[in-house]
Amino acid sequence: MGELREQMRSEMVARGYSRSTVGNYLDHIKRFAKHFMRCPSKMGQEEIWEYQRYLAEETSVGAGYQCLFGYAAKFLYREILQQPEVVEGLKLPKRPKTLPVVLSMEEVDRFFAAIKSVKYRAIFGLAYGCGLRVLEICRLKKTDIDSQRMLVRIR
Repeated sequence: MGELREQMRSEMVARGYSRSTVGNYLDHIKRFAKHFMRCPSKMGQEEIWEYQRYLAEETSVGAGYQCLFGYAAKFLYREILQQPEVVEGLKLPKRPKTLPVVLSMEEVDRFFAAIKSVKYRAIFGLAYGCGLRVLEICRLKKTDIDSQRMLVRIR
């Protein structure tokens, strides 16, 4: 599978796929080939469906992991092996929609009471009050905070 792997890697890099996507796709195809002990070019729709069933029923991986295998298989068979019919009817599992965990007012109070540093209390207070993500907090600059109008500019 070395030549096929390199062909797949170079095609994804040429198309501008992120490093993590390239690594994830290659890893999924490697595991798929290892599961059947054959090169993916010598396998088809039956093996893909069997592997999807294996992931869903016999492993503890989630729907996101299963979807990632589906995307990797679609890329391999459509773009590299030029066999789009192999993945034509490929179904991807639906990801369950979950509601976020909401803290009670007492839990929020206990959280902020546990933070002794004024600096960190301000950072967490801003993040909590504005609903910011970690990366959004990390990218904040002094100039992003307009205390006169009580606004925070998020980039």
